[in-house]
Amino acid sequence: MLKVKHQGREKTCIVPLYRSGYRSNPEKVSMFAVPSDPVRLLEWERLIRREDRKLTATCVICERHFEDSHVERTFKVTVNGVVNELARERPRLKPDAVPTVFDNYPRHLLPKKTPKRKLRNLCDQAPAKRRKCDAGADVSNASPSPLDNVSVEPPITEQPSGNSCLQQQPSCVEAKHPFDALSIPATWVKLGEVPAGSVAYARYRAEKNNFAALYIEQMVTLGSVMIATVYLRGNERSKHVLTTRLEAEELVRQTVLEVLCGGYGLF
Repeated sequence: MLKVKHQGREKTCIVPLYRSGYRSNPEKVSMFAVPSDPVRLLEWERLIRREDRKLTATCVICERHFEDSHVERTFKVTVNGVVNELARERPRLKPDAVPTVFDNYPRHLLPKKTPKRKLRNLCDQAPAKRRKCDAGADVSNASPSPLDNVSVEPPITEQPSGNSCLQQQPSCVEAKHPFDALSIPATWVKLGEVPAGSVAYARYRAEKNNFAALYIEQMVTLGSVMIATVYLRGNERSKHVLTTRLEAEELVRQTVLEVLCGGYGLF
């Protein structure tokens, strides 16, 4: 019966350009066997990047290619409740150790490290700086906001007369808007200057680091034809056809739930 000849491990480091284990190199270093797990063996092979041969069970690699945290040189023994740390006769690798130190490697053989991507949250960015308009700049082409078209008419001085009350009696009592005095959240207010036949509700917000500067963040405008328009930071978001006051109040509550990031409407 033929006996299978046991093939011993190699005595020289498998990493190229290293002379560990050769007779011409008097330096004494510890040698570690490659892992038997196929997955980890492929990982070691990828890091070593030796193209002329593949790693086998007989290959060894010296300790110079591992970080100190991956090599166990001592072990702990507890005697009578006292923990003693003793030096190992032969250092050993930790189960998750991988070769990562290649000082004398050419640059084209060095294993490439995966670059870390920077995580950026667009909502956490500071709002863009507002540019100051020049004194002589032409602002005729600026897009008007929903409230820019409101005209302020001078008050009409009524001449006292005996029959003026009878002549102006139909217009003395102004008809209220169907959606006037809605039940709105505490942070919202009703706007006073709106186009005729309309009513608007809005929520103001102060600029960052400048509490004296307020701007309209959310606004719901209800026109005379029962069409509601939702504005978010001056930009029209949606239009809705309403028939009841409950629908109008529900639209305001839905607008409150809109969460805007820091740069919305500023670019």
